[in-house]
Amino acid sequence: MRPPLLSIAVLLAACLASARAFGVEIEAGPIWADQDANNKCPQVCASRGGQWSGQWRTTQPGRMSVCDCKGVAPPQPSILPYAPSSGVARYGKTEFVGYDIGSTAAASFDRCASFCQANSSCVAFSLRAGTCTFKSRVGGITQSPFVESGFIVARGSPPPGYVAPQSPAPAMTPNSCSVGGTTKCPGCSVACNPGERPVCTPPFDGVTAFCQRDASCTCTAN
Repeated sequence: MRPPLLSIAVLLAACLASARAFGVEIEAGPIWADQDANNKCPQVCASRGGQWSGQWRTTQPGRMSVCDCKGVAPPQPSILPYAPSSGVARYGKTEFVGYDIGSTAAASFDRCASFCQANSSCVAFSLRAGTCTFKSRVGGITQSPFVESGFIVARGSPPPGYVAPQSPAPAMTPNSCSVGGTTKCPGCSVACNPGERPVCTPPFDGVTAFCQRDASCTCTAN
């Protein structure tokens, strides 16, 4: 019987070889035709240590196309801070490829996320140039500096690199405060000891040439 560790090593090597057999799509700017792809894609793939498979596609007409590159390791998504209240894991500079089930206009990542959450068939989405594309699952992953993607934590299988949500750290109470002065009244500031809470009140100009109420900066017990 083959030793367990050797079996695991062989299995991992086979998985890596299988992953590299599939192409990774890399953005190349606008590609107008096959001849243009023949000039651009070999250089794009070589810059990532791979070879062009001969395939390309347009993702944004007149603006962006991608080249299919073999021998390139799939990109790992850049994971931004998780917001527990939204139920969405956010992936920066990352596009989820395939399994599109619809799209709509969205002005922000949060709006795109809310549209996906309202659609029971949507488990993930990608936002590019104001277009929110819904996904029935996460398929391929490609790097893109102009795309953000999200995954609904309670639905489907998470994409590679997913990090389980964690509760946010408790907010710390600031132990100092300050207020600016006016043309007639000076400002003030205060730094309090642990266990104390700063309280700052702004000044108030009077109708005369004098300050009607001075600024106040004090510490009180929590």
